[in-house]
Amino acid sequence: MKNVYRRPQVEEGKHNVVLQSRAGNRLTLMAHESTTQLEWVYKPNAFRRKDLRARNFSGRDNQTELFEHCEFPEIGADIIRDFEYDPFTTRLHVDIPESVKNVITVVNVIDENCFALAADRPLTITFRPHHTFEERDGLLTETFTDRGEEIVSFISFASFEENRYRVLDDGTAVIQIYENETVLIGGEENAAQVERVLRKLRPLSLNELLERNEQAISAVTEKGRVQCDDENWQRVLDLNRRVIYSGLDAGGACFGALNRIYYLIWNRDGAMTTSMAARAGNPDLLKAWAPFIFENPAMRRAANGERMPEWLQILGSRWTKSEDDGIFYVALSLFTLWQTTGESDFTRTPQWTQLLTALDFDIATRFDENENLFGSDTRGETTLKGSPTYGYDMVNGKLERHLNPVEAEGGVFERVYSLYHNVNLFNTLLMIASLQAEVQPDDARIARYTELSEKLRTTLSTRFVNEDGFYRADRVRFADGSMGWMEFPHADYWEYAWAVSVGPFFPDWNIALRSARMVREVWPTIRNYGYCPWNTVSRFLKENGMDTATYREMLQPEVDEALAESVKFPLRGALTEYFEDVEGWRGLPFSAGTFMFTLSSLLLQSLPCGLAVRASDMVSETRDFRFRTSRIDAMASGQGDVVQSWTINGQAVEGTLQIPENLLRNGANNIEVQRGVSFEKLRLHSSSATLRRIEATSSTRSATYYFYSAIPCELIFDNYAQATTVKVRNADETEIACQPVNVEGTEKTLIRIASRGDF
Repeated sequence: MKNVYRRPQVEEGKHNVVLQSRAGNRLTLMAHESTTQLEWVYKPNAFRRKDLRARNFSGRDNQTELFEHCEFPEIGADIIRDFEYDPFTTRLHVDIPESVKNVITVVNVIDENCFALAADRPLTITFRPHHTFEERDGLLTETFTDRGEEIVSFISFASFEENRYRVLDDGTAVIQIYENETVLIGGEENAAQVERVLRKLRPLSLNELLERNEQAISAVTEKGRVQCDDENWQRVLDLNRRVIYSGLDAGGACFGALNRIYYLIWNRDGAMTTSMAARAGNPDLLKAWAPFIFENPAMRRAANGERMPEWLQILGSRWTKSEDDGIFYVALSLFTLWQTTGESDFTRTPQWTQLLTALDFDIATRFDENENLFGSDTRGETTLKGSPTYGYDMVNGKLERHLNPVEAEGGVFERVYSLYHNVNLFNTLLMIASLQAEVQPDDARIARYTELSEKLRTTLSTRFVNEDGFYRADRVRFADGSMGWMEFPHADYWEYAWAVSVGPFFPDWNIALRSARMVREVWPTIRNYGYCPWNTVSRFLKENGMDTATYREMLQPEVDEALAESVKFPLRGALTEYFEDVEGWRGLPFSAGTFMFTLSSLLLQSLPCGLAVRASDMVSETRDFRFRTSRIDAMASGQGDVVQSWTINGQAVEGTLQIPENLLRNGANNIEVQRGVSFEKLRLHSSSATLRRIEATSSTRSATYYFYSAIPCELIFDNYAQATTVKVRNADETEIACQPVNVEGTEKTLIRIASRGDF
């Protein structure tokens, strides 16, 4: 590095194509006016290691470049006519009218620490080593050391003669390729590993390499594949499934976006991406991510020298901000893994005890008994006056000499009790209690966490609601000791939107729904909204009465802008970060994960503890949806937004849209949905409990639903008023009192069950 802190963090080309490898590496093609620079970033052994502390991407400016410089010296932005982007196979179309034409193919090799380059016409490539290349006919290698670790870079090509190899006076190596010859370029930990890679890949033609790649990719990306009625939506959905897969390396690390500025591994981004993808029927990514986040807390050092595990903003590093949402995202990852795959062995490991210790520490240091709320010294990503690291960017330790304090109503923020933080902890307590109850009973701990969640529920449902019935954004303590409230127009908009739409549990369903509807109306009038929370809000609103036409209108700009040909990052098809900002960051896995989730929910809706069938004219089919030990193919016919009737494995199901567990087979399942415009009978729409089975008796016109929940739960019914008698009983036949509540703006009725266990 030439500077103490790496600058700039944004790619320098007029056009920039960024390819992230599942082996943990990254290739960026930066097209300047007359040349294209290639930046090869290598993370030592990232493909094999599972421990974040063994990696080199724990800081934004902490990276290894394989070569001092690399470029296509004759290919510039002025002659690249089209970027045919795909995260695994991208093609650059070169065209000088009446003269030169070329198609340059870049292959992101799925299972090795390398990329491949090919071109169907002559292409010159130059490489300048850090020191010097070792030359063999058809192979250049350089062994160098970075931060104490030995690395071997390599360039494999046909031969000195065929590729007109030569060396310039400054040590730059030049090769020329032609006729789709494949050049393999990458880095390894030693020369023996380089030889292993070359034995595997060198014999393959370009087409064979592409076919090999696609076979491995489709084995993952085809799980839970949704069929949309609109080809543009389908194109964006399918491409971004591949973006997610490329952005999550085999060791579990998930980047926030493809760009340099998103080089870090956020707890939030990876957990949001993989958990939403799992709830959309593809748990493979979560299987890699969950152990990674679980085993890599930040270890903070107290003034007395004691080290405490905490999940904060960034994984596995003390160089992190106390954003205080990481504990929620590790809980979300593990809870979702358990619910979607049945995997729970992690609760019998030392890391589980470490997580419980971290949660107890979080309660002890963040929960304010006077406010009955959790507080933080960070708001959004801004460190507040109450933080010992106020005035520093703790991602890289840089002193921010001219940092402007966050100000509101004339006061400097010292501590904030945000809606986001408290809804997160409400969910964290319930998810951890559920896991503890299911696989490792500890009644005292479960009772303590449940009791604290009820305190939060009460505060959030009363004091935290403004006169218009919406959630406030923040309770604030100012530096002078005074207290105040912040409303949504002055909020961290992303965090507020997530708080009212992600769940999986909600302190008050109607207040969350009311607030989510407000977010949809108000956020665009304030500033550009972010697509990741926009997707979660769209799913929550669609689940609660939004019609398909309005839903489509809400998400159409996201699809249109993904397909826009931007200049800075011409990754056509990759989702953008913000509405009306196509020149901003692209290829964000957490936008893609929530996009998958919201579309998947139009046919198979993921519930906190199960699945439900749904209907929409936008989605007609879902293939190979994975849920625990089941594989589900679901198809819808007819027209309308309402499930008229449905069958599973040929058996008609009445009285419920939530799928009873006893009807799901191990292995293959087939669900058929008949769509319509209305449904008049009473039925269960959804719940936050597990539906074991349902027994219906046509002669007495009665139905009995058998549920289980380790925590207080909610049931939502369609046409509840048609019931003449409703009784809720525990397993011992003790009757449970319940108070039905209308779900605002819908014909649905919510019943809250305060007890725990079978009922």
